[in-house]
Amino acid sequence: MKNHGHFSFKSLDTDNTGRVSSQEFLDRLLETGLRQDDPRLAESLAVLDKFDGLRRDVMLTEEQFVAIAEPDSSSVLGDAQKMLEQYGNSEKITASQMETMLHQLGVSGADLPGLVENILRRYDQNQDGVLDLAELATYVLTSEASADFLFDDNFAALTKFFRAYRSKDHTVDIPLIYKALQGRLAVPEFRKYTTELEDIYNLTRNNEKGANASYIPELARVDPSNFGIAICTVDGQRWGYGDCKTGYCIQSCSKAITYLAALQEHGYDYVHHHIGVEPSGMKFNSMKLKDTDVKGRKIPHNPMINAGAIMCCALVKQGQSSSRRFAHIMETWTRLCGGTQIGFQNSTYLSESSCADRNWCLGYMMKEYDAFPKGTDLKETLEFYFQCCSIEVDCEQMALMAGTLANGGTCPTTGDKVFEPQHVKNCLSLMLSCGMYDYSGEWAFRTGSAAKSGVGGSVFVVVPNRMGICIWSPRLDKNGNSVRGVEFTQELCKRFNFHKYENLRGVVGTSEGQKQDPSRKRNSNFIADLQELIYAASEGDVKAIQSLHARMFNIFAGDYDRRTALHLAASEGQTKVVEFLLEKALAKNKDGVDEIISAVDRWGGTPLDDAERGGFGDIVEILEQAGARRGSEVRSK
Repeated sequence: MKNHGHFSFKSLDTDNTGRVSSQEFLDRLLETGLRQDDPRLAESLAVLDKFDGLRRDVMLTEEQFVAIAEPDSSSVLGDAQKMLEQYGNSEKITASQMETMLHQLGVSGADLPGLVENILRRYDQNQDGVLDLAELATYVLTSEASADFLFDDNFAALTKFFRAYRSKDHTVDIPLIYKALQGRLAVPEFRKYTTELEDIYNLTRNNEKGANASYIPELARVDPSNFGIAICTVDGQRWGYGDCKTGYCIQSCSKAITYLAALQEHGYDYVHHHIGVEPSGMKFNSMKLKDTDVKGRKIPHNPMINAGAIMCCALVKQGQSSSRRFAHIMETWTRLCGGTQIGFQNSTYLSESSCADRNWCLGYMMKEYDAFPKGTDLKETLEFYFQCCSIEVDCEQMALMAGTLANGGTCPTTGDKVFEPQHVKNCLSLMLSCGMYDYSGEWAFRTGSAAKSGVGGSVFVVVPNRMGICIWSPRLDKNGNSVRGVEFTQELCKRFNFHKYENLRGVVGTSEGQKQDPSRKRNSNFIADLQELIYAASEGDVKAIQSLHARMFNIFAGDYDRRTALHLAASEGQTKVVEFLLEKALAKNKDGVDEIISAVDRWGGTPLDDAERGGFGDIVEILEQAGARRGSEVRSK
C-alpha cells in the first residue's frame, strides 16, 4: 500500500518539494466525482481537518498524506476486525453483548446503559432483551444514530463493523482515495463525461412538449418547467445539474423497488406464483390479467404495471401492521439512497387515494380471480400501494438508488448490501421489457437500457456495473413518460455505448459503433485499438485493419517498441496485409511515405529487414518496389 501512496503523492507533488497543498489534494479528490459527504471519506477528511484545522491551505508531507489516505492503518481497523471475528456470523445480540461491543469499539456517551435501553425500546420487538443485528445495522448506518451517539474518533469502527456485517463481507473497507487519484474509478475522466451530460441537458431543456399528469390533482400542480438530472457510478462518483435537489413524488418508479423487496423477502418462485414476467401490451392500468395453468385463476402480467405493483405490496411483510410495512419500505429506500433522508408527500397520497377507482377495480378483479395470497386485506394493500407511490426523493437520491442497482444491490457510498444480485438481475430484465409503459418496446430498441418511469416525471436508468442515471421533468408524453427524460436518454445513448448490444461483433467499428465509453481511461481507446491493429497484422486479418482504418485510426502507429503493423505483417509473412498497408501509405502525402514504409523500431530494424530475416521473398520484392529501405540504409542517410 505504501507504493500506492508514494505514487499518488508524487502525482500531486509536481514540483518535487516533498509536500503537497491540502487544498489541491482536496480539489483533485473532488474532481473525480467523490463528495465530501461520502461516508467512506469521513475518516480521511477528519484526519485532514486535524492537520490543517479546516483551513485547507497547509502543505502536507508524504507521511501526513498517507495518514489521510489510509485511515484504516490505525487501531480502528483492528477494533472493527475483532468485532467481525466475534459477531460476524451472528444473527442476534443480547443487550449486555451490545453494551460490551459499543464500549469496546470506543463509542462513548454520558449514559451508555440508557442508550442501550433506548435502542432496545425501539428495536426489540419481542421485548426479550435480544436484538436482530441486521435491524441494529440499519439503525447505526442511517442518520437516526446521530441523535443518540456522542461521536468521537473511534465511532468509525462501529460503522465499519456494520457495513462489513451487512454485506457479509468480513473485511473492512479499503480506502478509495488512491483509486480515485490514480484514475481507477468507474468513470476515470469524470469531468469530461459530466460536461457531455450538461451539453445534453441544455440541448433537451428547449423541449417544452407534453403536460403534467392531470388525473392526480397534486401532480398537476407541480411546476412543469422543473428539469433535473443526476448520476451515481458504482464507485460512488456523483454529479447533479439543474433542479437536481428539488424533491418530487416517485409514483411508478416505486414499483421496481417494491418488487425487489418482495423478491428479497420471499424469493422468485413465491413472488411469481402471484405475478407474471411478460409485457402486457396494454396500458399500465389496463383491466386485464394473465391466464395461469390453474383454471379460473389469473394474475398480473408483470410487476411494472399497476396490478403487479399492487400485488407486490400484498406480498411485502404480510401479516404485519400497516405502519410497520410502510416503515420497512422507507427503510429500504433510505438504505438504497445511502442513508439520506427520504420524504413523503402526504398531500399526493391523499390526492391519489381519493381518485383511485380504477386501482380498486383492479384489486377486486385480482381478488375475484384468486391472485392474492390468502388473508390479503385489499384496503390495507391499496393504501400501502398509494403510500409507496407518494414517497419523495430528489434526482440525486434517485440516481444513488439506481447506482445501487447498477452495483448489484449494494449501495456504492455505504457498502450496504440491500438486495441480492440475482434479484436485481431479474428486476432489470423486467425494467428493460416493461419499465416504460406502452413505450417499453421502442425504448428497449432505441436505448437497450433498463429503466423505469413514473407519472411524476421521473425516469431512472440503470447501466449495469457502471452507473445509475436519473432525469426528472414533469411534462409527460402520451405514454406517461417524461418528454425530456426520454429525449435526454436517447441522446445519451447516441453518444455513449450504453445499449445492451453495443459491443456486438459487426457493430463495433461501424459508424453506429463509434460511441464513447466513459469507463475507459484517457488513451485507453488508442491503446486497445493499437493492440487490435498489431494482432490483426500478425494474423493476416485485413478486414480488422480495414475496420480500424474506416474508424479513422492511424494504422501506421507504432507500439512501445516503435514496431508498426507493417513490421508485424512483414515478419509474419502476411502478404495481403503488407499490400493493403502499402496501398494506404502510398495514397498519403508522398513526403511522408518513407517514414511509414521504412519505419525504424527501437532495435534499428525496418519492415524490409523483418521480411528478409523471415525469408519472405515476395514481401521483400513488394517492399523494395514501393521504395522501402533497410535499417542500415536509413541510419547511413
